[in-house]
Amino acid sequence: MLWLFSTWCHTCVAGIKVMQDNQAFWKQSGLIILAVRNRNNGGYPGLQMPDFIKKIAPQLAQEPNWVTGEASAEMAQQYNARQFPDIYYLIDEQGQVQVVSTAPTATLQKIKQFAGGISQ
Repeated sequence: MLWLFSTWCHTCVAGIKVMQDNQAFWKQSGLIILAVRNRNNGGYPGLQMPDFIKKIAPQLAQEPNWVTGEASAEMAQQYNARQFPDIYYLIDEQGQVQVVSTAPTATLQKIKQFAGGISQ
């Protein structure tokens, strides 16, 4: 899962919390989550990614299936050219994008269905 979000976005905060609440499922299913702050945080002030994770979902900093970072200009252009504050891609083991969506709190079942199909 490649998830680009902004740290000022309230649905993003809710999303990281619901993703943290389901961490045991993600870990068991083998889902790797690349949580990336939008380039320049979508043009608004907000926490840097390490501070955001520490404040909102501190357990995730220690989880091996979570990778956090900041979007480069190239990544932003490729995956979020329209600068949505919250967008994710579910990418299969062959590197093919299977789902593009937003708001994990509203689409949690879609993510779980995808992750449940990942072989270990």
